Parts: sequence; C-alpha cells; structure tokens
Amino acid sequence: MDAWRALAGWQSTLTATASLTFPAIGAQSQGSLSFAVADAAPGDAVAVFSIDVAGMIFSAQVTAPNTVTVYAKNFTAGAITPPASLSVRVIVFQN
Repeated sequence: MDAWRALAGWQSTLTATASLTFPAIGAQSQGSLSFAVADAAPGDAVAVFSIDVAGMIFSAQVTAPNTVTVYAKNFTAGAITPPASLSVRVIVFQN
C-alpha cells in the first residue's frame, strides 16, 4: 500500500518491452543498451522488471527523448555473459 502512495505524484505512466542481448560484462563493471520508448523524456523515473541474472543488478533511465537505457551491473569477481535476448519490461513514470 505504501508503494502506491509513493507513486501518487506521477501524472501518467508508459510501459514498454524489449528483447536485449548484452555482451559479456567484466567483473565489477557494467554494460548498457538502449531502446525506444515513445514519449519518454529525460527526468522521468524508470523501473525495470523481468530480468533475473545471478550476480547482476539491472537499472534503467531515460537518457534522451524517447530513449530508455538499461544498465547491467556485474558485482561479482568474474565476467558474466547474460542470456541472449533478455526480455526487459520498463515502466516510465511521468510527472
């Protein structure tokens, strides 16, 4: 319930999905891939879902008009190659 109250200030949301293929990401490093999300604007908040890769954390942000960039962060001591064609879902919150 509190999570929904925290979102009360947002005027609208955009939802998009993409299939992303990240290359191998070295230890303690990150990679990023971008895809189009119509009407997304810099400054909008983004939540990323549907990704589960051991040893990695995923985040996203609007990096340019109509563009969301997903970051894959490897926090382990070895390189990780995420599975090909990860299905990524993002929700963009607009105020």
